[in-house]
Amino acid sequence: MLLFSSFLQAGIDNIHGLAEEPGAIINRLVDAVSTLVTTNEKLHGTMECLECIIYESVFHKTNGNLRKAWQVVRRALLVAQMMGIHRSRPPPVKNIDPSCKTEPHFVWFRILYLDRYLCLILGLPQGTPHTEMPPDSVLASDGPLDKLGRLQAVIASRIIDRNEKGLQADDLNLTQEIDSELIKVGSTMPEEFWISPRFVGVSVGSEDEFWAMARVSAQMFYFNLVTQLHLPYLLLFDPDPKYDYSRIACMSASRELLTRFLASHQFRSAGACHRALGFLALVGSMALLLGHVDSRLHPKITSVFAHQRRSDRAMIECMLQAAEDVRGSEGRLLDEKNEQALRRLLVVEEDFFKGRNYTVRIRSGPAVEDEDVDDGAEEKGSKIIGIPIPQFSHITIERRQVASKDQNEDEFDPQSGLMPLMPDFDIDMDQFLVLDSPDFPSEALAATQTQIFGTAPFVPRLSGVNVSDSSMREEDLPDEILGLNNWTS
Repeated sequence: MLLFSSFLQAGIDNIHGLAEEPGAIINRLVDAVSTLVTTNEKLHGTMECLECIIYESVFHKTNGNLRKAWQVVRRALLVAQMMGIHRSRPPPVKNIDPSCKTEPHFVWFRILYLDRYLCLILGLPQGTPHTEMPPDSVLASDGPLDKLGRLQAVIASRIIDRNEKGLQADDLNLTQEIDSELIKVGSTMPEEFWISPRFVGVSVGSEDEFWAMARVSAQMFYFNLVTQLHLPYLLLFDPDPKYDYSRIACMSASRELLTRFLASHQFRSAGACHRALGFLALVGSMALLLGHVDSRLHPKITSVFAHQRRSDRAMIECMLQAAEDVRGSEGRLLDEKNEQALRRLLVVEEDFFKGRNYTVRIRSGPAVEDEDVDDGAEEKGSKIIGIPIPQFSHITIERRQVASKDQNEDEFDPQSGLMPLMPDFDIDMDQFLVLDSPDFPSEALAATQTQIFGTAPFVPRLSGVNVSDSSMREEDLPDEILGLNNWTS
């Protein structure tokens, strides 16, 4: 039933003769399996039930319900531990069908892979720590993609562990060590594997399509690891050359994410497009735009990304067009709030490029609901925009009047506790859309600001910035704040 639901979920266009819409059939089948099998404790302890729990989690992940997928895979992890398959020498497993052959070690690996994939995206702690590379004897029995997946799962575990411990902002040693290991992981695959798939000669619904999409998924997970590894240093908005490698690596990997997502979408639009991959493309889009914003914050430093800016923006526009294409089919590619926020950030970045005066700051703080906030007369009526990238703290890009000559832009503000040129994003959309107009009143500049809000398991501990450890709690990830109802409900 779950496999049949997955086939319907793929968005096959030429399905005729169904008594109901595919979405209604899918929901009924998945609900039945969840009620009768995956939440039935009498069946827990059997491999068939465990496999169904994994399939259910994958179904929700593919559908873009990442938080639901995470909840289900945690159930799989607990059931697997109860069965003992996490041990190096697992006990005999119970099968409802005695003739069914199972590989407990492989099932355990798939659970860890899925758990860490979701935890890294959602900014949640991993279910079980394991940061050691698997032995060669295990890797030798795996196929190329499974071998790559095992190694990627270990790297993901190390990145999650780094984020949970609260890495010091100026401590690059661990990040560089993980980066070196990630490069070695990439070298385990032949060079031709890393070519962005073109889907030439691939038929829709064929076995070739299955393996091509599996390859795209593996590539995007790899580049997402690179992006997530270096994103915290991009968000420092610090011109110090020691962060140059992280900035370049993060933006390059984000560009690779978008390239592969667009290739897969061009081959197969509509609901067949993997919504979880769309979320990775969203992360890459945000990182690219913030990277170009960072370049404009330091005009005295020549930007190495200047020649790629227009093509980056074009790819992001194509991604937003992909979201428009999917909207008419089952579900959405992007949550509406996330799509709107990305469009607004495109406008903000263009405004930066035109040389308008902004301040960028970063701070940590409690979640704020998506409603009008009264932070003073200048900000009254501004809106909080949810962005589901856990690495973000409160990032504000505030458009303001030109500062007086005696005002030092780099001074620490003891009253606000904020450090200039550090990430808070907030747009009053009605005002912001007319920023490009030459008739825009100068007195309105200070009142126009944009705030993109998320939660941050990784918040740099910077001098003069008070960062509370409470920012790493799961309670700071309420769905209604992040605008993740379609992604993580």
